[in-house]
Formats: sequence, structure tokens, C-alpha cells
Amino acid sequence: MTVQTIPYKGIRKIIGEKMRESLNTAVQANHRLRVDMTATTEYRAIYKQTTKRRLSFTDLILKVTAVALKEFPIMNSELEDTNILLLDEVHIGIAIASENGLFVPVIRNCDLKSLEEIDSTVLNLAEKARTRRLPLSDMQGGTFTVSNLGMFGLESFTAIINPPEVGILAVGAIIKTPVVINDNIVARPMMELSLTYDHRIVDGAPAAQFLARIKVLLEDLSWCR
Repeated sequence: MTVQTIPYKGIRKIIGEKMRESLNTAVQANHRLRVDMTATTEYRAIYKQTTKRRLSFTDLILKVTAVALKEFPIMNSELEDTNILLLDEVHIGIAIASENGLFVPVIRNCDLKSLEEIDSTVLNLAEKARTRRLPLSDMQGGTFTVSNLGMFGLESFTAIINPPEVGILAVGAIIKTPVVINDNIVARPMMELSLTYDHRIVDGAPAAQFLARIKVLLEDLSWCR
């Protein structure tokens, strides 16, 4: 039997150490819900048609998450000794998988960026990660993380908090699903969101309200026009 050896070092070891630190320190709880992505799908199509620019579902989810974080500052916080620090800036990390490992570069002041700015920032960071040109400074200072594995067909998954952040949002695939609307069964593009949060800092009710707010914002993007 031939055994191939992969050195456990570099980015692989860093990821392992951070994830172990996260599980050893944070009291990780999880909420899930499904989102009707009809409005988001339509908005994305109209945006691309009118602006002639690309717009991914991840871009929209990042923007919506940033808006919700401003409304629920406890989700944009961190624990420092005996104090909970409510952070006034929203810096969202976006999990990017590459052949070189998992990277979580940070989109700074995500709440202040337009959809076009978010898209260009994500593309730039992803290219840096792919070509191993992502500096450490681009992966520091995050206040919340979004991880989207929907493009791989995963309907749902549970993500691990990236310390010292309070939460991480896991995004599943958008799948046409039969749902009941006005007593009629119709097919709708449904997506599951999974929020992992640190129960030392956030209780179940406010975490649920935060996740529900993201659902509301995605199901009616009139505020974004």
C-alpha cells in the first residue's frame, strides 16, 4: 500500500489551530431558517440587465448581512476579558476556498459599500487568494464572517466561528422547492441559512431576530433600490 504524506503546516496548520481555539473557547449554538429567494433572484436579474454588471448572490447576502449587523450591534461585537465590545465598524470576512487552502479575507466597512464595490472587492480578494498574493493584513480585523458553499450543491451546513467574532453565517444552495402560499403549492427558489453564534455573548432570541431580519431583507429588496 502506498501512502501519500501531506505536511501539516502552513495555512493548513493555521486553520486547524484557529478552529480548535474556536471550539475550545466559544459556546457555539446554531439557528437555521429557509429564505424565499424569489425577490433576490429577480433583483439580481434586473440589476445585471440595467447596469450591465455582474452581481452574485454572495454580494447581495454580504450587503444584507451588513445592514442587519448595524441593526443588531450585539452580533457585531467581541469579548475582551470581562467586557463585551460593541464594534462601530462592520468588517465582514468572506470564506474563500482555493487550491492553497481556506482563506477568509475581510471586506472592510461593508455596510458603507455599494453592491458594485462589494462585488469588485470580493473578486479582487478571491484573485489574491488564488494566486497566493493575499497579505495577512487583508485577513485581519473581521467582525463577522459569511461562508457560502451553495455553489457546491450543499443545501445546509454548520460553520465554525472565526474568533474573536461572535457569529458566522453559513449559506446553502438555492433550490426550487414546493412551498405552500395562500393554500396553493408552488415552486420557489429556497435557500437555507445557518447562523452559528457565541452563546456567551448572544442569547438565542436576539440571534434568532438577527437571522430573521436577514430573511426579511432578502425576501423584499425594495430598500435596496
